Amino acid sequence: MLRLEEFQGQLGYTTSTSVARLHQFHLITLEETVLLIRSVLCIAMMAFAFPAVAQEAKGNEVAIYYSPQDDLEKQDVALIAKAHKTIDFAANALVSPAIVEALAEAAKRDVKIRIYLDRSRLRGFQTVPNRKWLDLARLRKPGVEIRLKRRGERQQLNSYAIDGEILRTGSATFSPNELRRYDNDLVIIRSEKHASRFTSVFDEMWGRRTNGRF
Repeated sequence: MLRLEEFQGQLGYTTSTSVARLHQFHLITLEETVLLIRSVLCIAMMAFAFPAVAQEAKGNEVAIYYSPQDDLEKQDVALIAKAHKTIDFAANALVSPAIVEALAEAAKRDVKIRIYLDRSRLRGFQTVPNRKWLDLARLRKPGVEIRLKRRGERQQLNSYAIDGEILRTGSATFSPNELRRYDNDLVIIRSEKHASRFTSVFDEMWGRRTNGRF
């Protein structure tokens, strides 16, 4: 009878047929034969499955940050700075001067920007220091457009997609207190699949006939 440790060195190279032959020559019992065949099959399945899992993980990188331990506002600014083609931006409130400035800079790089906001929070935009919000509105470029959900219906989504490749979502509205002081999270998903799903939802919101314009 072969000891397990003596057989381990050969296990990775055997097939179920080879294991069956070991039983044929009475080197292992029938029960051990069944267990070893199952082991070989598991190794084969793992060899095929693991590369696929690794590839899926590589293509769907996720980063999660928490305030106040992490400065979520800085994460947003850095993320927006990476945009090259498009930003689809949904917000309940957008009163972060740093994020407004980052969006304005993206517009200067000819990034196409669509911003969808809660009309009831429009008054808050007037409090943005240094007139950054007004600077964004005054760009008057064809690539920048702002629409408002109709009065009486709240827009609670605080997410955006960049270049059809990155999805940013989280619990905080886009204000300094929410992003830096209060307990909130920010999730960045690098996945074309999830970014595309968000864009589909955003397109539906964007196309509502009842929307207003800023």
